[in-house]
Amino acid sequence: MTIQAYIDQQLSVTEIQKNFGVMRKMLKKQNFVVGMKNYQPEMVIVTPAYFAELQRIQEDFLDTLALNEAIRNESDAAGVSLSDFRDQLKKQGRSPDA
Repeated sequence: MTIQAYIDQQLSVTEIQKNFGVMRKMLKKQNFVVGMKNYQPEMVIVTPAYFAELQRIQEDFLDTLALNEAIRNESDAAGVSLSDFRDQLKKQGRSPDA
Protein backbone atom coordinates (compact mmCIF):
# COMPACT_ATOMS: atom_id res chain seq x y z
CA MET A 1 0.00 0.00 0.00
CA THR A 2 1.34 3.45 -0.84
CA ILE A 3 1.59 6.25 1.69
CA GLN A 4 -1.06 8.18 -0.23
CA ALA A 5 -3.50 5.25 -0.22
CA TYR A 6 -2.98 4.80 3.51
CA ILE A 7 -3.57 8.50 4.08
CA ASP A 8 -6.71 8.47 1.94
CA GLN A 9 -8.09 5.53 3.90
CA GLN A 10 -7.19 6.29 7.48
CA LEU A 11 -5.56 9.58 8.42
CA SER A 12 -6.95 13.03 8.97
CA VAL A 13 -4.89 16.09 8.00
CA THR A 14 -3.84 16.62 11.62
CA GLU A 15 -2.64 13.03 11.93
CA ILE A 16 -0.72 13.35 8.65
CA GLN A 17 1.15 16.37 9.97
CA LYS A 18 1.85 14.65 13.30
CA ASN A 19 2.97 11.35 11.75
CA PHE A 20 4.99 12.84 8.90
CA GLY A 21 7.51 14.06 11.48
CA VAL A 22 8.06 10.42 12.46
CA MET A 23 8.55 9.41 8.84
CA ARG A 24 10.92 12.32 8.19
CA LYS A 25 13.07 11.17 11.14
CA MET A 26 13.10 7.62 9.76
CA LEU A 27 14.11 8.92 6.34
CA LYS A 28 16.91 11.01 7.87
CA LYS A 29 18.20 7.91 9.68
CA GLN A 30 18.45 6.26 6.26
CA ASN A 31 20.41 9.22 4.85
CA PHE A 32 17.50 10.60 2.84
CA VAL A 33 17.21 14.34 2.89
CA VAL A 34 13.65 15.45 3.51
CA GLY A 35 13.47 19.19 3.93
CA MET A 36 9.73 19.75 3.61
CA LYS A 37 8.00 21.42 6.53
CA ASN A 38 4.51 20.51 5.33
CA TYR A 39 3.68 17.21 3.68
CA GLN A 40 2.18 17.51 0.22
CA PRO A 41 2.11 14.23 -1.75
CA GLU A 42 2.62 15.91 -5.10
CA MET A 43 5.96 17.34 -3.84
CA VAL A 44 7.51 13.92 -3.21
CA ILE A 45 9.77 12.86 -6.07
CA VAL A 46 11.34 9.41 -5.94
CA THR A 47 14.06 8.35 -8.38
CA PRO A 48 14.16 4.69 -9.42
CA ALA A 49 17.46 4.20 -7.56
CA TYR A 50 15.78 4.97 -4.23
CA PHE A 51 12.40 3.37 -4.83
CA ALA A 52 13.08 -0.05 -3.23
CA GLU A 53 14.69 1.51 -0.17
CA LEU A 54 11.93 4.09 0.14
CA GLN A 55 9.34 1.30 -0.10
CA ARG A 56 11.06 -0.54 2.77
CA ILE A 57 11.16 2.63 4.88
CA GLN A 58 7.50 3.28 4.08
CA GLU A 59 6.61 -0.23 5.28
CA ASP A 60 8.62 0.36 8.47
CA PHE A 61 6.71 3.63 8.96
CA LEU A 62 3.32 1.94 8.54
CA ASP A 63 4.43 -0.87 10.86
CA THR A 64 5.43 1.76 13.43
CA LEU A 65 2.02 3.42 13.16
CA ALA A 66 0.31 0.05 13.61
CA LEU A 67 2.55 -0.82 16.57
CA ASN A 68 1.86 2.53 18.23
CA GLU A 69 -1.88 2.02 17.75
CA ALA A 70 -1.68 -1.49 19.22
CA ILE A 71 0.26 -0.20 22.24
CA ARG A 72 -2.28 2.60 22.71
CA ASN A 73 -5.17 0.13 22.55
CA GLU A 74 -3.50 -2.31 24.94
CA SER A 75 -2.68 0.44 27.46
CA ASP A 76 -6.29 1.68 27.28
CA ALA A 77 -7.55 -1.87 27.87
CA ALA A 78 -5.20 -2.24 30.85
CA GLY A 79 -6.41 1.10 32.25
CA VAL A 80 -2.95 2.62 32.65
CA SER A 81 -1.24 5.62 31.10
CA LEU A 82 0.77 5.10 27.93
CA SER A 83 4.10 5.94 29.63
CA ASP A 84 3.39 3.50 32.52
CA PHE A 85 2.42 0.83 30.01
CA ARG A 86 5.66 1.34 28.04
CA ASP A 87 7.61 1.05 31.32
CA GLN A 88 5.83 -2.26 32.02
CA LEU A 89 6.73 -3.52 28.54
CA LYS A 90 10.38 -2.61 29.10
CA LYS A 91 10.42 -4.50 32.41
CA GLN A 92 8.94 -7.54 30.65
CA GLY A 93 11.49 -7.32 27.83
CA ARG A 94 8.75 -6.54 25.29
CA SER A 95 9.81 -2.96 24.65
CA PRO A 96 8.97 -1.62 21.18
CA ASP A 97 11.85 0.84 21.65
CA ALA A 98 14.46 -1.92 21.80
